[in-house]
Parts: sequence; structure tokens; C-alpha cells
Amino acid sequence: MSTLRGLAHRHRLEALGERFGLTVHEGDAEHGRLALADVAHVRVAGRRLDGGRARALAARFGLAVEGDALRLPWGPGADVEQVEESLQGLLAHLLEGDPEAFLVRPSRGRRLPARLELPESTAWLERFYGAGFLPREKKPLVVDLARSGGAYLRSVDRDPVQILDAASQIASLPAGCRAGPVQAALDEGRFDRHLVAAIDVRDPARCEEAAAYVRELLAFMPPGIEHVSFANSGAEANEKALHLARLNGPRGSRVLAFEGAFHGRTLAALAATWNREKRGPYQIPGYEAVFVAFPVAESDVDPAAPPGWRASWVQPGGRRAGFGAHAGVGHALRVGDKAFDA
Repeated sequence: MSTLRGLAHRHRLEALGERFGLTVHEGDAEHGRLALADVAHVRVAGRRLDGGRARALAARFGLAVEGDALRLPWGPGADVEQVEESLQGLLAHLLEGDPEAFLVRPSRGRRLPARLELPESTAWLERFYGAGFLPREKKPLVVDLARSGGAYLRSVDRDPVQILDAASQIASLPAGCRAGPVQAALDEGRFDRHLVAAIDVRDPARCEEAAAYVRELLAFMPPGIEHVSFANSGAEANEKALHLARLNGPRGSRVLAFEGAFHGRTLAALAATWNREKRGPYQIPGYEAVFVAFPVAESDVDPAAPPGWRASWVQPGGRRAGFGAHAGVGHALRVGDKAFDA
């Protein structure tokens, strides 16, 4: 329990620093560190915050300086509420005196670190992976979303890498990072009530924006689709779809997925991911996904849906075995039917 309490304390101070664009680093198991160099560019009464002035100001707010950093107790026995209040007071004071120093302006263009190393990203990733608890990713950078803009992704490192993200974060950010209209709405306070409470977006009286979006979305949907369900991510949307399919179908125990597919990082979605390394830790015996080859058209033109294709999906027991001539679709459906009957 004491370890969990210490981790909770640590998270609170790290989250507070993040709000001001600052990183609270690990000093030891009992203390965090906020480098004075990270606020040296801030001006207080028109003068930059050098070491001596930083120490005096920290003492004024009840914080200690050790070496070149603020020393922030976060161990299980620390009075983290007092530390948090003191740090909040200090940073708010700096922000009020020099707000421009805390404004983050995304930059454009590509950038490579001078030594081709990403030490801060590496440290964060090692902490995230733990002792082999999570599969390692191929990406070496941790993205700094506050400093990324448009199609450019920037790492959290002091000497960062910045790349052009042509995939829009695997299509999850179609308008890019910090899209102008979205950022403007956030700055103007249009999201304020959503930031402090989880408003039920299903109630038009409480969230007219969601209701307007639903009306717009349904206007483009095929006939027969009457409802929209909101989700926080693609993975959550897939989980909802899988649960709905199981509730309204023959209650099978396996997911039918394509080879090469990725569906998200929640339990059922991960278990249905083609990558063995990623899905392995999350598979449950008896509930393993069934994979079939992805149907590829013989030409560059997507084939038209064969007659009866959509009608075959109206009922769970619809006749779907007659489409075998269409790019392997019939085989995939036959395999799927067998899996669902298992």
C-alpha cells in the first residue's frame, strides 16, 4: 500500500508540472526534482530567474532547493498536498509575471537532434514498459503533443526530433495536432464544462454540440442506420461493436479478424491483433481470435459488392456462403461462421 501511495504522490506532482509544460524528474524513491534550468528563461520583475533568485523565490513558497533543482518530497510519508500547493503557488506566480514564457508555440519543419539520441524519450519509454509488462514498440520517441502542430510530431526531448506524420497518427488525428479551429475553441472556453465533468453526450438538452454532430453524421449514413454511439477511441468503439455482435448473435467465443490487422489496445481488440507479440499476453484460452487472409482485389479498382451481400448480413443466420468467387470473401465468411459456432 505504501508503494501505491508513493506512486500516487508522484503522479500528482508530475501532473502538476505537466500543466505548466514542465517535467518533474525522478530524484530517488522519496523525492522528485524540477530543474531550475527549466524555468531559467522566465522573467520575474523584468529579470531572468537565475539560481540565486530562484532559491529565494522557492523558499518564499516553502520549497527547498538542492543543487540545481527543486527538491519535491513524494514518498509514502510525504505531505504531498502541502508540496503540491506550494509548487502550484510558485508556478502560478511565475505564470502571472511572465505568461509568454509558458506559451507553447508549435513549430513547423523537420528536425534532427545533434547527436541523434533521444534520452528523455528513452527514459519515459523504459518506465512505461516496466519489467517486460508491456511489449516494446518500434517507435523510439515520446510525442510532445503541446509542441506538435499540424502534420508535425515533436518528441519530448530537450534536443528533440520532429518528423512529418503523413499517417495522421494512424488516422486518429485527421486534422493534425492542435488543429486551429479546435485549439481556438479550447482557448475560448467552449470546452470548459467538458474539462471538469463527464457530460452525458447522449442527452441533447445537455450537449447540443453532440446532437448536432449526430444529425450531420446520420445524414450521410445508409438507410436503416438510426443510432450513433460515442466512444473515446477506436479501440473502445471496436469493443462496443464486439459486445453488440455477441449480444445479438449466437454468442460465439472468438473474434474473426484479418491477417495483418490492428484493432486497438483494449482486451478484446488486442487479442484480435495479428501481431503475435502484442496479442500474446492478452489471449484467453478458448477465446483466441481466428485469422483469415485479407481479401485483395485482382486489380487496383475495388470490386463492387456482389448482389445480396448487404442483405446477407441482416440476420445472424443469413446465407453468406455464396460469395466465394469474390476475392476470398466467401472463404473468410465460412471460416468465421465455423468460429462463431464453436
